Amino acid sequence: MRIEADIKFKKVAKALFEGKSIGDASRAAGYDDTASSFEANARKRAAHPAVRAYLGELQKRAAVLAEVDRGYVLSGLREIAEYNLADYLEIGEDGKPRFKLHGLPRELMARLAEASFEPGRYGPKIKIKGYDRNAALGLIARIIGADKDPLAEAVNGIGEALMKAQERAAAAK
Repeated sequence: MRIEADIKFKKVAKALFEGKSIGDASRAAGYDDTASSFEANARKRAAHPAVRAYLGELQKRAAVLAEVDRGYVLSGLREIAEYNLADYLEIGEDGKPRFKLHGLPRELMARLAEASFEPGRYGPKIKIKGYDRNAALGLIARIIGADKDPLAEAVNGIGEALMKAQERAAAAK
C-alpha cells in the first residue's frame, strides 16, 4: 500500500473513532468530496481492512487507558513503595542468602527498576534495584492531598486576598 494511502486510511479511522460520520471522516482525511461517487467511495474506505484494523487498534488503546484511573495509579505506586529486598532472597541449604528471581510473581518483578547479572571473580555479580520508594510515597501523598499544609494554604489565601484588595484600592485612586 502506498504511504499516502496508509496515512489517509489512518486519518479516516481516527475520525471514525472520534465519532464522525463516514463522509466527514473521508473529508477529514483530505478526500475530494465534489465527485458524485464520494459517498460510495467513503463507505468502501470505511470498510477497508486497513481502516478497520487501525480503528480496532485505537479502540484497544482507549480500553486500556480507560482502566487507568486514580485507583490504578495509587495501586501501582503502592506496589513500588512496598518494595522489600527480602522478597527476592531465599536461604540456601548452606544457610547463605541467595537472590531468587525465577518463578517470582509478576507483581514482584514489576517492583524492580533493574536486575542484572555480570560475571565476577567468585561467581556472578547480581545487581537488584527497586524503584525510588520515597518518590513513590511522595507521589502518593500529592495524589491524596496529604502533602498540603492547611495553615500554609490559609496564609497564602489571606496573602492573595490582601494583594487583590491593594490592587483594587490602587485602581480606584
